[in-house]
Formats: sequence, structure tokens, C-alpha cells
Amino acid sequence: MRYHPVLVLVAVLALGTSAVAAALPGGLTSDADGLRSATGLPLYTYDNDTMVGMSHCFADCAKDWPPLIAPARAKASGDWSLVMREDGSRQWTFKLKPLYTCARDLPGKPAACADIPGFRRAK
Repeated sequence: MRYHPVLVLVAVLALGTSAVAAALPGGLTSDADGLRSATGLPLYTYDNDTMVGMSHCFADCAKDWPPLIAPARAKASGDWSLVMREDGSRQWTFKLKPLYTCARDLPGKPAACADIPGFRRAK
């Protein structure tokens, strides 16, 4: 059976965010403001993460901006990949940018750290 490309495109557009949500790994979610962790924390990217495959947020930075650590069985797929941190843990990335939470944010609440220079909501 052959599918007409325009009909496939219309079907994909009609699915909207549910198609995106299905592609999110490990219980992550997405809302109008961006991606959220499985516990409902807003996710961020760090402007200083300029090298593909590497996080530049360690020590004090990682205390304020905890990395989104992937479970042991996590597998890269599509826009989602993993980077190895210096402690041996693996961190989720979205579109090649490592993901972080903010220590001041609360699950399910608006992002308290969205206006902090150097970090951006992951979308």
C-alpha cells in the first residue's frame, strides 16, 4: 500500500504534541514552555556547552544546575542522545545539548530559573 506524502504530512501535523510526547524518553514531558523531567522539573540547556558530546557544568555549577542523568539502560534515539560525564554517569542531551534542571525549581511549577543568564529552557 502506498501513502500520499501530503496525507502523511497532514496526519503528522494533526497529531501535534502527542507525536512529540511519544518520542520523549524515560517519562520526560513537554509543555508550552519546554521540556520537563520525569519528576516535572523544567529542563534547561547551558550556553557554555559548545562542544558536541561534552558537558561543561561540573562542581559548583552542577550543584545549582543538576544534570539530567540517564538510567543505565537508556538508549539514544532521534534528537535524544547521551554524553558521558567526568564521574562516569551518562547525561541526556536534546539536539546535542546536555540537559539540566535548576536546584531552585519545584516539580510542576513555572520555571524559577528561566531568566538566569547562560541557561535556556530546553524546547
